[in-house]
Amino acid sequence: METVLLRLLLLIPLTARSDESCAAADATCGGTVPTRGLLPLPECEEDFELKELIERGRRLCNPRHRPEATRPPDKIAGLFWLKGLPLPDVAACFSTGEWDAATLTLKLIVWSDFYFKNDFMGRSVAANLYQAGFYYLVKYKDEKLEEADIKPGSEVPIASTVVSAFGAISDFPILEQKGLSTPGSRWTRPSYFGVSDYKVLTSEYEAWKILDADLNVVTDNEQMMMKLLPRKIGEKHIVHFSNGPCASHSLASGGGCGTAGCET
Repeated sequence: METVLLRLLLLIPLTARSDESCAAADATCGGTVPTRGLLPLPECEEDFELKELIERGRRLCNPRHRPEATRPPDKIAGLFWLKGLPLPDVAACFSTGEWDAATLTLKLIVWSDFYFKNDFMGRSVAANLYQAGFYYLVKYKDEKLEEADIKPGSEVPIASTVVSAFGAISDFPILEQKGLSTPGSRWTRPSYFGVSDYKVLTSEYEAWKILDADLNVVTDNEQMMMKLLPRKIGEKHIVHFSNGPCASHSLASGGGCGTAGCET
């Protein structure tokens, strides 16, 4: 629950209408959407159906997007379905996060490393996370990479103050589920809220790897995702945001790919 509250604290009301700010407004955004003028979205966006997530993920979540020295270890890399998360985030790519081997810390830029339900709420959340420069620092306890603490952060001073204050009264661990045939394929993400030693479990979801570090499908996890995720997103598409130049088959928010142009 506190994860939801933290996101809400960062939200700015969005009321302007712009059909241009969604690549397929009638099909996926349902009308009023964030606009580049009122609250800028990232330069590029890619809209696709759930059935295309694996195919698109193999390109968007390719670890080669990051220099070899800062690529995360195979155990924690991959594309993860966020099972049971009550927010519009549907998946997260750990392969494109920035790995610091000295501190065993992975930095995830939430608006670009996460994938969102492409509707008003999903786009609003992504837009505000983008404006806040919101990120997660996932710091692992030791080189076994079995447990980590997640600390939210922001590049924007005002938002950073809110995030820091909230972090003082919340804990976001991520714990590997043991006994599975593939280490690192499923993780539990409980949330605790309170002060000092008086913290209460308020919510919990799981991160299931659907593409591993080598971009192979984790079949059991992918099959379960295809059964359950439609209950969350219905007929809506999924959207991934990035800065330009836009990747092949992606569209810039507002139409076109900006001054950088689209790769073909």
